[in-house]
Amino acid sequence: MAAIADLHGSPPALEPVLAQVERERPDAIVVGGELAAGPEPAETLEQLMGLQQARFVRSNADRATVNCTAFELGGSGQIFRAACGGY
Repeated sequence: MAAIADLHGSPPALEPVLAQVERERPDAIVVGGELAAGPEPAETLEQLMGLQQARFVRSNADRATVNCTAFELGGSGQIFRAACGGY
């Protein structure tokens, strides 16, 4: 099992984690909170949504984020919400 959390909208923080996940090939991935609020929320969520075996747990910050501004992920048609406050 792998656990991923506290990415704060940062694809550069996610890249080495995803590389390790690919090497280790865990049976399950739990994605914790604090994912999107940061400089690149759409890109971060798009990468995470590509993980087939992932299960997501939202934090209080993620719940607040969902109630803000909508954005579409890279032409996928999936709508997510970006962080408030200028992100």
